[in-house]
Amino acid sequence: MKKILFSLSFCIAAVYSVNAQNCTPDPQYTTASPTGVYPKPDSLPGSAQGCHSPLPCAIVGQPYAFTFTAVVPATVPYNGANVALNKVVILSVDNRPPGINYVCQSNNAANSTSCTFPKSTIGCVKMTGTPTTAGVYPMVVNTNVCILSGFPCLSQSFPSKSGDPITITGDYTLAVLPNAAATCPSSDATCYVSTRNEKGTLSVASSPNPTNGPINIYVGSQKEIDGAEFIVTDAYGKRVATERVYLAAGQSNIVFFDGSTLPQGVYYYSISNGTDVLSNKFVIAR
Repeated sequence: MKKILFSLSFCIAAVYSVNAQNCTPDPQYTTASPTGVYPKPDSLPGSAQGCHSPLPCAIVGQPYAFTFTAVVPATVPYNGANVALNKVVILSVDNRPPGINYVCQSNNAANSTSCTFPKSTIGCVKMTGTPTTAGVYPMVVNTNVCILSGFPCLSQSFPSKSGDPITITGDYTLAVLPNAAATCPSSDATCYVSTRNEKGTLSVASSPNPTNGPINIYVGSQKEIDGAEFIVTDAYGKRVATERVYLAAGQSNIVFFDGSTLPQGVYYYSISNGTDVLSNKFVIAR
């Protein structure tokens, strides 16, 4: 029950926003994905100021958008049995950065003050807006998880509040930087400034992007592997670098690539841990 409530509580979080565009679920998560939220939350509990969140950093005065994909189950564990899920309703989202709102998919009424996600659906939530105030914002999502008709809905927050039936740890934190040149507001954490992609047992993000040459690739792996393949290609698919790297289990891996000798342009990096392969684009600009 803890895992299901944890996944549902944030992945369908939404706050009503007039005239906002509906979101679109990420197609890489809409086929044969386990139920839950994608990308997954911070897997480094206690990391300084939440800067290991999968949310890319926002910058004051610049438009921001990030989409979560929700794969909602048909049943949830309850009192030792699997019971039919009816719906999950978001009541509120606390501690949002000023200027940032949420929108959800179109199955909610235009003037609704909450978002409702029925069982057995694939939906999405888009965080959007222009932040106005720099800072680090660990958000709290307040939900009702409703099961069989006739049963009271379960009041559950993420992360948990005192009195909640389930204890949930971890968070989705949004760091808002004062300008594009600023670094993470913590000396011992890394702020992702590009979207963190995720597939199966792997996740990746990069910073800075664009870069004038050097770039850090932040890799999360659910398993340890010595000899993961890291490849960089140009926009035409020509391989310009190959390296074998060690990946520890967790989100703390950093692969450094120095593209200072490469011409400016679009490049792609990919990394494989033997089970999954993930690719992402980066730009060298001078």
